[in-house]
Amino acid sequence: MRSCKFVIIIVLVFFIGNIASAAEGCLYGGQVYRDQLFTGSWQNSISSSCPSNASNSTNYAKIINEIKPKQSCRLSWSLDYGVLVEYDIAKCPIDDYIPQMLLGVSGFGFLFIRRRLSGKSAVKF
Repeated sequence: MRSCKFVIIIVLVFFIGNIASAAEGCLYGGQVYRDQLFTGSWQNSISSSCPSNASNSTNYAKIINEIKPKQSCRLSWSLDYGVLVEYDIAKCPIDDYIPQMLLGVSGFGFLFIRRRLSGKSAVKF
């Protein structure tokens, strides 16, 4: 029973920590505008997805959810309106290249095993 309470507390702390790190922003055209001015309009955007040439040090706004009920927000530089969202800053993953890495490693492994089975030395120095 004591360990069950401990697990429940850990799970609650984990979920509260994830919710607490979320920020509010205005989503418009694939960009999340982060800073709200005193006029109520939004500025300073960050992309809501990773660009194709991103590295693992590139930040993006990971959308957690839209504010319910759906609320609109005005951008500072135009008369356009976006949608109010909760987001978290995240790093772009590098696992887009995993298939290519696996193909390369498996190719070298195949050649290594093939040479080993044919009796030739696998590595020549």
